[in-house]
Amino acid sequence: MKHRTWEPRAAYEARQIGASTSKIGYCKFSFRDAERYVRVIRRDRGRRGEPASVGPVLCLGVRNGREVDCFRIARSGSWWRRRLVRVLERRHKGFRSRLPVVEMPGRSRYGALGADSVIGVELNPIGARRDVWVGSYDALPESWAGAFHVVFTNAFDHAYEPEATVACWKRVMTPGGYIVLDYPGGQDSAPIDPVGEVTLEDVRRLFGGELIYYAARGSEWTYSTYILRMP
Repeated sequence: MKHRTWEPRAAYEARQIGASTSKIGYCKFSFRDAERYVRVIRRDRGRRGEPASVGPVLCLGVRNGREVDCFRIARSGSWWRRRLVRVLERRHKGFRSRLPVVEMPGRSRYGALGADSVIGVELNPIGARRDVWVGSYDALPESWAGAFHVVFTNAFDHAYEPEATVACWKRVMTPGGYIVLDYPGGQDSAPIDPVGEVTLEDVRRLFGGELIYYAARGSEWTYSTYILRMP
């Protein structure tokens, strides 16, 4: 793994917000990814003799928040709704729905966490929603300690300090929870992406736990996917 602190924290956050604003319509996450990851976690829980339920879920660095909608519908939506969302999805500047209103009903409130909550975190204030908390994903609220069964991100390459960031994510997870990480393999460290060239060995070292799923370039955006079960 390569990591370089290119600039002071305030400048880093300003750069991240600027990049988020310029790409606010982009989502490099497909509903099919959410369905696959929920299926993998349910299968793993079944193998351990645990209930198949998944949640609550936390998505980090969500920009326009579509990951939150995708996980919520993949986990809890009816068969017909899941099928409709899948059919309506198109690939244009990332993934988006031809009819976004279909994905909106049923959103959680980040201030009222429950067993069915699916919420997001986004540094950019324009990403604020009832289910998206505005703030840094390496400074999550203390009240979220031990609250989430699944933590997902495809924005680990943006971490200012990777070890501290991972420690923060682990703090908000329930025992036996799951980290789902999508990462652009081979990417070098740069001012907008301080963390580069993360390997499977780096993921094992940083996160610990048990690797239950790995697919090189396996996401719909060809990011490598890692799913780890925490102790």
